[in-house]
Amino acid sequence: MKTGRLNIETEAIRSAFTTTEYTLRGKRSYLAILYAGACQLVDDDIVRKIEAPALIWTPVGTKARLSIAPASRGILLRVPETILGLSVPEGSITGHVRQAIHHVIVLPSIDAALIKRMRALFEEIEAELGQNDPAAQVVVHHCLSLMLIHLWRASNPTAHGTVLLPRQIVHEFLGLVELHMQSHWTVERYARHLGISKDRLNTAMRRSASISPNQYIQKRLIDEIKTLLLNSDLNVAEIAFKLGFSDAAYFSRFFQRHENLPPGRFRTQNAGHLEREKRARAFAAWP
Repeated sequence: MKTGRLNIETEAIRSAFTTTEYTLRGKRSYLAILYAGACQLVDDDIVRKIEAPALIWTPVGTKARLSIAPASRGILLRVPETILGLSVPEGSITGHVRQAIHHVIVLPSIDAALIKRMRALFEEIEAELGQNDPAAQVVVHHCLSLMLIHLWRASNPTAHGTVLLPRQIVHEFLGLVELHMQSHWTVERYARHLGISKDRLNTAMRRSASISPNQYIQKRLIDEIKTLLLNSDLNVAEIAFKLGFSDAAYFSRFFQRHENLPPGRFRTQNAGHLEREKRARAFAAWP
């Protein structure tokens, strides 16, 4: 098994004389590609017996068990939720790909050419994780993006008939903000990544959360700034850099525009209150 700085894990499946068991759960998605033998997938008490060649995908939050039969061969990829979110392809298919990979996908008897492509991408990811060359992260994201496109295509998509519901748009947008907040994406880029128009994103957010996308992005940035000011030893310039601001002066103006005081004064005024709260909690916990 190989694990890189991105916490992606790759593993060759080589089940010799006994059944090999994998528990699929946690904040990871799993992609198994079986090119020889057979396996059994159990999720939500549904038992699927699968013959190679096959492709199996279980998303984050799924609790499943994968049993690999003796003499089977394949590969297994474990992808953390954050890395997956960064690897979803942008453009008109984004929403459709995201919708597809939110569900368990089992594709038996898949085309040999697709197996070959997926194995090649897997091997490229494995090589990058092992060598840790410059721009390895970019290459890994690119390979994962291609794998997700192949997975979506193979799952018989009906792109033109699939429309994201407003609540799905909001859910996806909130998740993307957590991933890209420090990169200071524009609302237009978030909408493009979701495969929808800026107006549609704005309408969905205002109806569901009574706030515009831009207001939500700025609110999350302010919340993060406050957390770091009150709970870290970083100075103001370091906090600005950590949150993607290239200019500490602009960072201070941004914060003051929202809170009516500069970040340094906010820290000073609230530090005493925070310390009193800590002491009160410690006193309350005293036996």
